[in-house]
Amino acid sequence: MTQPTHPPEPPRPQTLALCCEALLEAGVPALIVLTSCFYSTLLSDYRIGKLAALHLLAGLLCGLWLARAGIQGRLALEPLACYRPFLAFVGWSLLSLTLAPNRLQGAEALLTQVWLLGLCLLAAHHFRDPAAAAAVLWTAALCGLGVALLGLLQHNGIHLIPTLYGDLAVSTLGNPNFVAHYLILIIPLILALLAQPRRPWERGLLWLALALTVAHLVVVISRAGWLALGAALVFYYWPRLAGLRRPLLQTLLAGLTALLLSAPLGLVLNSLPAGGGMSLGASLSSLAQTTLARALSGVDPQNFSVAQRLVIWGDSADLIAAHPLLGVGPGNFELVLQAHRSPERHQAWKELMGERTQVAYEAENEYLEFAAETGLPGLAAALWMLWAIWWSGWRRLRGQEEPVSHTLTRGCLAGMFATLVQSLFSFNLQDPASAVLFWLWGGLVVALGAGQVQGRGLDLASPGRRGACLAAGALLAAAGAGAGLCIAAGDYYYCEGRKLQSIGQPNRATLAYQQAIAWRGWDFRYHHSLGLARLEANRPAEAEAPLRRSLELHPNSAAVMRLLGRARWQQDKTSEEDLAWLRRAAELDPLNAQSQVWLARILALRQDHAGALAAWEQARALQPQDPEILVGLGLACGRAGQPKEALAHLEEAARLQPQDPTILGNLGAAYLLVNRLEEARGLLAWAMAADPAQLNWQRNLLVVLDRLGRTGEALQLAGPLLEANPSDEQVQRLVHRLRQRRDKENQ
Repeated sequence: MTQPTHPPEPPRPQTLALCCEALLEAGVPALIVLTSCFYSTLLSDYRIGKLAALHLLAGLLCGLWLARAGIQGRLALEPLACYRPFLAFVGWSLLSLTLAPNRLQGAEALLTQVWLLGLCLLAAHHFRDPAAAAAVLWTAALCGLGVALLGLLQHNGIHLIPTLYGDLAVSTLGNPNFVAHYLILIIPLILALLAQPRRPWERGLLWLALALTVAHLVVVISRAGWLALGAALVFYYWPRLAGLRRPLLQTLLAGLTALLLSAPLGLVLNSLPAGGGMSLGASLSSLAQTTLARALSGVDPQNFSVAQRLVIWGDSADLIAAHPLLGVGPGNFELVLQAHRSPERHQAWKELMGERTQVAYEAENEYLEFAAETGLPGLAAALWMLWAIWWSGWRRLRGQEEPVSHTLTRGCLAGMFATLVQSLFSFNLQDPASAVLFWLWGGLVVALGAGQVQGRGLDLASPGRRGACLAAGALLAAAGAGAGLCIAAGDYYYCEGRKLQSIGQPNRATLAYQQAIAWRGWDFRYHHSLGLARLEANRPAEAEAPLRRSLELHPNSAAVMRLLGRARWQQDKTSEEDLAWLRRAAELDPLNAQSQVWLARILALRQDHAGALAAWEQARALQPQDPEILVGLGLACGRAGQPKEALAHLEEAARLQPQDPTILGNLGAAYLLVNRLEEARGLLAWAMAADPAQLNWQRNLLVVLDRLGRTGEALQLAGPLLEANPSDEQVQRLVHRLRQRRDKENQ
């Protein structure tokens, strides 16, 4: 009896290569899912978790790609037009990074771009198998379905995930613009998948995904998203639009049919409830009116979003003019922009934003931001890079004869075209969810029409080359894991610190911020928050170091400069450097009165009463009804020998806050200066009862009682006061004088 034969086991290197290939084919869909759907309330915003996932998985995937090449002994590289522009962009960005204010933050931003470029090359070379490419595209389409479903439920008040934005349909993406960034890449893909022969259940699922994603894009009312999708649809359907006669006839027939059916359809829709006491017809009519009004507002310069972008674009243009060659460094746009805002734009921004953030974090135009961060040569390299990847896909599209690949390529290129259009008004290529899809689509349009890699590649047969390739793969995987972990852990502790600080636990918040800095010490926000927490815990000396470090990382942060002024003032310390910081803060943020407030306090500490008075007057010009500023101005007038002006300012402050003991105590002191003793006595007695720890009120009340000749009453107050403050020379002199007067009266 013959023994059954078994096929020989594959060699171990081949098995390892197959494992790497399987991990690559599973890892790319996993990256799409995470960057589309991941959101956690344990992190500070929606993008952080996605960014951490991008670093972690992109580094791992690029490392696996190199590891597989090392195992197989050959790194196959097809001659693509994008290699040189990729290298030019990265090289120029590195040169620009050398002059950046915060090089480590810039390195993190540049590493993000490197991972995205690596994903593009990975997709171009690895996903030649139609089944593997289909898995990636179907994963994206189904993620789009899930994201849209969550967003539409939010729009109708059903929240399956926690949100900070009420019923705004932001889904897992966090912002209406981010939703548009994402959906304009998904919708053309779904159209391309629908154009192929499908089983009924697949077609039904895709139609559902198309309906939900389009509805989601409508309700987020992103005008730039609508414009970009329109451009994508024109690109996608352009071959069918070449002969306009038949499509025009079809459109007219469809319009006539819709007109004939509008009356009975309206009756049906008006009979169906839609919630909120409205019928479905009324709800759809309201949505149509809102959508039309939103679209028309896109050409109104007074519209909030339009006016905001005009201010940011003006700032960005001035920044580019100041740094035309190398820019300010990758990832450093927000650190430098504030220094290039004109007074007119400061006023316009203040009118738009009110008390909200005075800093724009993005340029709201990718091309302006490329120019601002890497100079005009960097912009040229970026445009060359984007054109090269687009041209690679377009060239494949024109040469494709296989219908399925042709349609999918056109769908991916349509989504990329939409992204490039919306990037004129937003920052699609920096949003992890949309950036991952954009660069994957850029690689897939090459892979779908290329068949097998035709380039000779790099021979890795020698042990040295093979080992170097494996080591490079391990290094990439470790770099991605390290960067992703630092981003996620640092932000987790930062978010925890903010929560603790908001509930009045600055000491515990301090510990959380220290942990955040240990993980990601190049983020200026962490140091800023640590300094603020220490100030709130009344530890100004300990606050100085983190605030100084924050200012090193963000040299144009007016908020940190003001906090440094506060920390120095609380320690009764002053230097020329303090004045320089606060004057710079007033230049950077001229409409914020707090810069002048802290400048006035530091000047008063330096006995420069005239300078302090001028600073208080400037603060009042910015906030004329602020009681704190009125009190400071009143005290400055008193020190400058202007008692009547001091009294007027303090009386105005008392009218605004009639129950504030600090205001009333200072007003009592002002009445004392002008010898209105009875009014001074009443206010000082009230302030002393409300705030017994304030020694000034008790001293001033002793003086008032002394001048009124109420010696006995004054001595009753003076005894406990002297007992509590035995070393206070002013109290000692008052008590001595009162006792002398009492002795004379008793003789």
